[in-house]
Amino acid sequence: MAEKSLLQERDELLDAVKEPGRQASPNNYALYAAIVFANLIFLVLDVISGYTVYWLTSKWYYGVLTGLAGFIPLLLHEFLFTRAFASRGQKIIAVIGACVGLASILIIGVASGIITVFSNAAINVTAAEVVIIVSLVLIAFFHAILCAWYFYVDLGIRAHQQTAQAVARAVTQGQLIDAGEYILGKTQNAIARRHEVEDKYRSPAALREILRQMGLDKNDNGIPDFLEQPQRTYAQDVRQVEKRDGADPTHRQS
Repeated sequence: MAEKSLLQERDELLDAVKEPGRQASPNNYALYAAIVFANLIFLVLDVISGYTVYWLTSKWYYGVLTGLAGFIPLLLHEFLFTRAFASRGQKIIAVIGACVGLASILIIGVASGIITVFSNAAINVTAAEVVIIVSLVLIAFFHAILCAWYFYVDLGIRAHQQTAQAVARAVTQGQLIDAGEYILGKTQNAIARRHEVEDKYRSPAALREILRQMGLDKNDNGIPDFLEQPQRTYAQDVRQVEKRDGADPTHRQS
C-alpha cells in the first residue's frame, strides 16, 4: 500500500509538471463565412440592379442611388446592429433598416429584370421606370431618416447633449451675474459721484434741478430715473383685475 501511494504521488507530480498538450481553440469562421456569403450575394444582385437602372435611364447617378437604397445601407445597418454600445431600441432600428435594404434589393432587382425582359412588349416601360426611380429616392431617404434616428437616440449622444446644456446654463448664469455686478458697480459709482458733486458745490438742490431739466430726474428726488425701478403694488394689481372682470373696485361687498 505504501508503494502504491508513492507511485500515485509520483504520477500526480508528473501530471503537474508535464507540459499540457495543445488543443485547437474554437472559432467562428463558419459563422463569419455565412454572413460574408450572404452579403456577397446581396452585393451581386444590387450591382446588377444598379446597372440595369443605369441602362434603363441612361443616368449614372440613378445606378448609384440603387446602391444607396439597397446594399450599402444594409451593410451599414448590420454594423449598427452589432455595435457594442447599441441599445435595444437602436437594434430595432437597425433591423428595420436591414429589412428595408433587403426589400429594396429584391423589389428593385425583380422590377428591373421584368422591365428589361418586356421592354419591347406592350407595357408602359416609361411609367415603370418612373416608379423605380421614385421608389429608390423614397427608400434612400427612409434609410437616412433611420440613421439619423439611430444617432439621436444613442445614450452617449444624449448624455453629451445634457452635459453641454448644463455647461451652457452655467456659462449663461455666470454671464448674467457678471452683468449684474457690472451694473451694480456702475450704479454705485454714479451714486458716489452724485454725493461727491453735491459735497463739492454744497448744493444738492442745484444738482437735482439740473437733472430734472435734463429729464433724468422727473420726480425731483435726487435719484436719476434710470436708477429707479417702478414697482407695482398689490392694490394696483387688484384694481386692474377687478376692472378687467367688470367689478367696481370702489364698491365692494362686505
